[in-house]
Amino acid sequence: MANSIKTKTPAPEQVRTAEERGQMFRHLVEKSGIAITAMSKRANVTRSGLYQYFSGEVDLASVQQEAAQGILLALGLKDEDAWEVFNLPEEARPKWTTQRHAPVGHGEDLRDLVTLELHESLVGEMALPAGTVIQVDRNSHSHGILLIRLADGQLMAVRPSLAQSGNVEILGQLTGADFSTVLPAAVRAPNRQHN
Repeated sequence: MANSIKTKTPAPEQVRTAEERGQMFRHLVEKSGIAITAMSKRANVTRSGLYQYFSGEVDLASVQQEAAQGILLALGLKDEDAWEVFNLPEEARPKWTTQRHAPVGHGEDLRDLVTLELHESLVGEMALPAGTVIQVDRNSHSHGILLIRLADGQLMAVRPSLAQSGNVEILGQLTGADFSTVLPAAVRAPNRQHN
């Protein structure tokens, strides 16, 4: 017998009951591609416990904090995303809270966010037009897409492994982009004359 679920469980249309929370949990586990045995180990929940959650026999809203935190970590869910996808009642949410750094959990927010407007197009792993307003976390230099400044002043978006080479200034991890200042001109269709 294989350790992974063979059938695909659809996400429920609504999540209001223990059974629907279980169906959503099963859907997320399948979507993640994590085998049941691996999920059991990662979440520190027995296989039979997982199946009790999947069926709704045990409501995810009533699990102990250790199990809830194990599930959050195993699936890589943000605390508040779990509250939403499982439609957890207010009284259950404290158990579904981790001390991971914000915004993933409810620990201290260690980000140092700055907002910059691109005066020239950004090139590299991510291309953005001039005029785009971007957000950069100056405390993050090891994951995601990093914004670097080359010796000639040009900005580039690169993976962390490339940021460590050469004479570059690492500005931080690119965390967001606001296109509202550039989209209207970019999507404006030329006037067409109808004959």
